[in-house]
Amino acid sequence: MPPAAATPAVPDARPSPPSPVTIRRPVAAKPCVSATRKLEREQSSLETAEADVARYHKLQQSCRSKLTCARYAAALKWLDNRVDRHQRRIERFATSRRDACKDI
Repeated sequence: MPPAAATPAVPDARPSPPSPVTIRRPVAAKPCVSATRKLEREQSSLETAEADVARYHKLQQSCRSKLTCARYAAALKWLDNRVDRHQRRIERFATSRRDACKDI
């Protein structure tokens, strides 16, 4: 039996996979992309907060105990502040996005 080192190496018959192509964006596009992502995340958060407000309004309408109704009222007050905060941030992020993307 011949040793394993004595057998000749057979070249691989399969073609090598193509090298990955990297797409490079211009440097000016990076702040625009970043600002767009921030704005999209904030809009998603606003949608979630608005859905929570609708849910708590529905729960408050069907509450039966005084303590539960008070908890829902407190949660709604907090959620209303959260919605307002998200709306202000969206306005700010939209402005920064316009400024970052105007050159593109």
